[in-house]
This record gives sequence, structure tokens and C-alpha cells, in this order.
Amino acid sequence: MTAALLRGPRRLVGAVALVLLTAATWLLWSGWAALAPGFERFAPWQVAGTAVTAAALAILAPRWLPAWLVGTLMPVAFTAAWGLTAAATDDSGLWVVGALTVLVGAVVAAAVLVPLGVALRPVRLRGPQGLLGAGDGQDRASAGR
Repeated sequence: MTAALLRGPRRLVGAVALVLLTAATWLLWSGWAALAPGFERFAPWQVAGTAVTAAALAILAPRWLPAWLVGTLMPVAFTAAWGLTAAATDDSGLWVVGALTVLVGAVVAAAVLVPLGVALRPVRLRGPQGLLGAGDGQDRASAGR
């Protein structure tokens, strides 16, 4: 049984926190530089900080939220945050193509990192769903109650 997974209103709060933290990953590391006049755009330290923070979040979030929720929310939130800064600095409209590329990359990253986070859960938290963490943490015997 995965008692540590959030349920009910706590799951909603956890999901909102995940969306905000994911968006903040882009905005605090790299997004501000895209909007700052005269600042070097996407320095290596910004890209590394963004990648490491997002990866850590994708690996740690499945301890509290179901994997399917983490794998869905993170790519959408990251792409939305990226899109806000890209749309603000692009007058050609090509930021939409970039957003689609970012979304594909974020989905691929989530497909790799979220199952890794589930696999790294303590054994008592994994539950019967295995590495995909597809359920909400209830075992099959108690699911019918």
C-alpha cells in the first residue's frame, strides 16, 4: 500500500504545487534572461540549472503524486512557462514551433525520469503497480471497498 501518495484535496494541492514548481524551474533559471535586455541568452549554467532542477523534481515528485499525474503535468507546465517567455520576445510567431519542440522534449524526459523516480521510491511505497505507478496507491484487494 502506498500510504504516502496524496489523496483528495491534498492531491490537488500537490498537483498545483508541482505545476508551480515546474514553471518556476524554467522562469527562475532561464526565463528571466530571455526577457532581460542585453543579457546573454541561455548561458550554460542556466541550461544546466534548469535541467538538473527539472530532473530532480521529476524523480522526487512520484513519492507524493501518482506517476501518471507527474508525467502529465510537468511537460505541460514547463512548456507553458517556456511559451510565455518565448511569445513575449518573438514577433514572428515561430515560438509555437519551439513550444512544440519543448513539449516533445519534456514528454520524453518525463517518460524516462518519472518511472526512475517510481523505481527509486522506498519499497514500502511502490505498491502493486510496479514501476509505472499507474494506480492511486490502493492494492487490488482493497480497491473494491
